[in-house]
Amino acid sequence: MKSTSTTDVLCAVSDEALVTGAQDGDEAFEAAIISRYAPMVRSKACFYACPGFEAEDLFQEGMLGLLNAVRRFDQNKGIRFKAFAEVCVVNKIISALKSTARQRHIPSSLVVPMNPDVEDVLPERDDDPEDIIIRQEGANELIARIAERLTTFELAVFEAYLVGYPYSEIAKKVYSNCKAIDNALQRAKRKLNGILLDFSLFFIICPDS
Repeated sequence: MKSTSTTDVLCAVSDEALVTGAQDGDEAFEAAIISRYAPMVRSKACFYACPGFEAEDLFQEGMLGLLNAVRRFDQNKGIRFKAFAEVCVVNKIISALKSTARQRHIPSSLVVPMNPDVEDVLPERDDDPEDIIIRQEGANELIARIAERLTTFELAVFEAYLVGYPYSEIAKKVYSNCKAIDNALQRAKRKLNGILLDFSLFFIICPDS
């Protein structure tokens, strides 16, 4: 009969259970959750690496963020460990980048990517990871509602409008005319106001005047 090792058993254990065991002092559980998320940390480190900031150094910083996530995670708050860990890791990496950049008198905008993935967008201040995740989830829900309500044409026009393209350029991009662009933005405005009111927000684009 084939024996089952502790490692094999822990592979089937959920993230949250592993973290709970780690917080209770079980070194095997801690090693398992760290090993499980090390590839994610390396991926983030490689993403943020740039000249003068080696991926391996950022990986070490990210691992410190992961350890911090294991120690601070509270599953009673209803947040998945995966999301919590990613925020802690990226927050630690970005903090290290900015700190080193300040020491070298390098503008942080030159070392922190200007357009990272949505999941990596973090505020300048040190907010709690839970607060960041809640805002991200709200933003994701809002984006999904917008994409659901707007037609493909309206969404394309609206996205180009937000980037700052004038009507004439938007018309060229979507193979239409300025009148159709204006009509599409007016429809999008009405739909978006309805969606945003559901989120206790109010935002008007493309004023009538």
